[in-house]
Amino acid sequence: PSLKTMEYIASKLDRPLGYFMDEEQQQEPSPKREEHIFAVLGDYNEERYSSVITKIEGMLEEKPILNQNQLLREVLMNAYFKYGRQCRLMGQFDAGIRSLEKLCQYKSSLVFDNMHLYYGALMELSEMYILNNNHEKGEALLKEAESLLERQRQSKEVQELLGGLYDTDPQKIIDRAGRIHIQALDPYQKAKYYYILATAQKSQKDFRTALKNYQMVVKTVTDRKYAVLLKLTLEAMSDCFAQIGDYKNAYEMMQKAGKLY
Repeated sequence: PSLKTMEYIASKLDRPLGYFMDEEQQQEPSPKREEHIFAVLGDYNEERYSSVITKIEGMLEEKPILNQNQLLREVLMNAYFKYGRQCRLMGQFDAGIRSLEKLCQYKSSLVFDNMHLYYGALMELSEMYILNNNHEKGEALLKEAESLLERQRQSKEVQELLGGLYDTDPQKIIDRAGRIHIQALDPYQKAKYYYILATAQKSQKDFRTALKNYQMVVKTVTDRKYAVLLKLTLEAMSDCFAQIGDYKNAYEMMQKAGKLY
């Protein structure tokens, strides 16, 4: 789509324009993509979310390749949420639950990329299940939502530590890291936590302890989309091995880092 169209769609989805730009360059030619998007935007603007869902689900069934279209996915996920909320306000709890549970099928990507939408879905679902006299299910979903909120808080702590990693006293980093609830973190944030801790220990010349925590990063991060963090970790491990005179492993870690990208 044109830049103006992209800006419009991003505003409707409460996303920054840049969120879609890299993906946009890898998709099918613009006229085709624009056709798919404009087929549902009118209904979305008029808050006819049920119609949006029906149309996009039909597109995806007819052309499964469109599942790779990030814009369509975003519109669909937001439509699931907004329709679910509409149903709750109208007292149509069964329909609302069905819509929000479809949204929750995207849990893996939502938790990583759109946590606030997933949190909102859990809260809406919890309320509808309770109003529908399924208190056990509603309370379980509320507990999951609270756990997600705690993960957000702990992830924010990790991000703040990472931001000050190279201009803060290493011992202060280590002390603050010790107060983070590691088990509340998702795998990527957990890997960053170990990287931060190891880097602070490396700054204190505690190379052997740093290596143990860098190794935790390697164990935690296996997906290639985290290659940047893995490369930084392997390079730091190489330096640690060199500092303790283990040049064989130092060379091996540098070779592994060099092969990542």
